[in-house]
Amino acid sequence: MFLQGELCIMNGENEKMLMEKYRDAIGHMTPHIMLKLEGRQMQMGISPDNIKKDVVKVIYLFFKNPGWE
Repeated sequence: MFLQGELCIMNGENEKMLMEKYRDAIGHMTPHIMLKLEGRQMQMGISPDNIKKDVVKVIYLFFKNPGWE
């Protein structure tokens, strides 16, 4: 689920809508999971340069509201 959300961001989908769609997953995101996602993307053939372009958006999405309080 984490990877799917990150790929949606890379494809330019609406971040606010993604935040709601992946709300439960976002609440469980950790830095370790984030690093595993980046490794998985590279295994999928996504270049590090393309990953780095969107990593700030992904970090913002997954860590904007920890705990959703």
